[in-house]
Amino acid sequence: MIAADIEGLVSENLERRIMHEIRRVLTERGFRFVGDPSRADFLVAFSVGTRERVQIVHVPGSVVGRGHRWQGYWEDSRVHTHQYTEGQLAIDILDVRDQRPVWHGTVAGSIRRHREDPNVMVARFVEAILVEFPPPSTPARPGPSAPPASAAPG
Repeated sequence: MIAADIEGLVSENLERRIMHEIRRVLTERGFRFVGDPSRADFLVAFSVGTRERVQIVHVPGSVVGRGHRWQGYWEDSRVHTHQYTEGQLAIDILDVRDQRPVWHGTVAGSIRRHREDPNVMVARFVEAILVEFPPPSTPARPGPSAPPASAAPG
């Protein structure tokens, strides 16, 4: 099961994209989704947030000048500001049997409106998070005749 905590910040379309990408990446890694959450080894939850950010860059400089009848030194500095929206996606893996979180991953980045295909951006964020899952130290826990760990669709 994939659950979302989106706090009304994203559209249903974006929520579906995120769910699709999480499922795609986990399926490519050999995990299988099951319809009954009680039969799953783990559940997947995600949350999305945004915040406005301002980046301020001070560029100091100095100038030495010399002219026909003058010579001088003065400082010239510039301040550049850049306002942008930062998006954050967090993915949590919850162990069904132990009923506790077992893994957390997050990524934040600038949301470049009208510059990047939303599908590409979501895929990039999900892949960046799940590159660390499953952690190498996590032992496999397959059932007696069960295939590798699975999650149920939401």
